[in-house]
Amino acid sequence: MEQFLKQKLSREKLRLSVIAHLAVELMIDRQIVLANEELCNRYYMLIEHADEKLIRQYFALHSLPIAGEDFLSKFQFWRQRRILFLFKELENIVVGLDRIYGSVTKTAFTEEEKRKFLSALHNIDSVMRYSWQEILKVKQ
Repeated sequence: MEQFLKQKLSREKLRLSVIAHLAVELMIDRQIVLANEELCNRYYMLIEHADEKLIRQYFALHSLPIAGEDFLSKFQFWRQRRILFLFKELENIVVGLDRIYGSVTKTAFTEEEKRKFLSALHNIDSVMRYSWQEILKVKQ
């Protein structure tokens, strides 16, 4: 959040706390992809075999068939496009944030906001890469 505020992004207009939360999640995904691409390949191999009939039954059991179809549509897109691999490029994280934000607020980031987000993500990325390497050292 601090990096976004340093870029003078409007906290009120953009709901920066929500965007910052999403950005952190996407940046963690990025670190996983950069550190262990094979893990991501295995993840996609596993979800390739997800039983969509079982997923529909789960949502139907909870009286949410429309939400289930919406979930399946997004899940299929996620699985087919192998979205995690797009996060290798920071620009794609900005695109993802813009799409998520736009789907909720029905407005898109301006070009200036996109540039500011990208600048902030570059600053965050350098810190996260160092921290991530330290985390991986502890794991070993």
